[in-house]
Amino acid sequence: MIRILVVEGDADNRNQLLECIAKDGEVSLVAECRDMAEAAEKAELLRPDVIYASTETPRFNGIAELFARLAGRRPYLVVMSPSGQYAAESFMFNVVDYLLTPVCHERFRASLLKLRRIMQADQQLERRMDLGNIVSCLREYVTQAQEDERVSIKFGGRFRFISMKGIRYASADRDYADIHMATGEVLHSTNRLAEIAGKLPAERFLRIRRSIVVNIDYVREVRAHKENYELLMDNGIVFRPGTTYKVKVRAALVKRKNQNGGLTPPRNHLDLLAKG
Repeated sequence: MIRILVVEGDADNRNQLLECIAKDGEVSLVAECRDMAEAAEKAELLRPDVIYASTETPRFNGIAELFARLAGRRPYLVVMSPSGQYAAESFMFNVVDYLLTPVCHERFRASLLKLRRIMQADQQLERRMDLGNIVSCLREYVTQAQEDERVSIKFGGRFRFISMKGIRYASADRDYADIHMATGEVLHSTNRLAEIAGKLPAERFLRIRRSIVVNIDYVREVRAHKENYELLMDNGIVFRPGTTYKVKVRAALVKRKNQNGGLTPPRNHLDLLAKG
């Protein structure tokens, strides 16, 4: 049984979708919400399998904001809209489907079929997980006070000391690197990415591609994607480890499992990564 949460501000569109759900014996409605604030609360409380969310819902401020509000525990997300305005952005965030409203029963059934295929693939790969517990455990192993840790980054003829805690990820920009801060600010460094990666502690920063280094504190979730897996950041951005980095990334996430004698992250999280 697939548990659905509906977020739709338009009464007619909402009723149309509810009729589609009622006709399907393999799904159940856990809640219907009329704005994003209510939806975020219900999603956290009820943990639905999938959220059907409309861009016409009050307090909607874009797909990235919607994703950040509703994907905290990674329910699958289907976006609904009266036009194709947000389609490209939606699929950039790997939503399951994009439906034009009002939603007809045939199109609703097609979205469910696609959802089931994705859910089955995740279950077979046994790698879809939330990284929350892993992050908590890794933090236990960091022996230095993070608040005062800074790294020197070169900007032309000067150096600037940046708080490691504030770095979400770093990306290569040709011969240089961009530092993406948790505040949303992007700092354009004249260091190469390899130089920056060499200054950052391996306990907290993972190089997942030749062009990307991520701060594990801002990784919300790891989930299956074909023969690879995806890292979902707290701001909704999704990265896939490069082929040559995939094994190394997985090893970095599980290597603490048997270290330091007593604190071991839950098996249902680390063992899934170890199987990959």
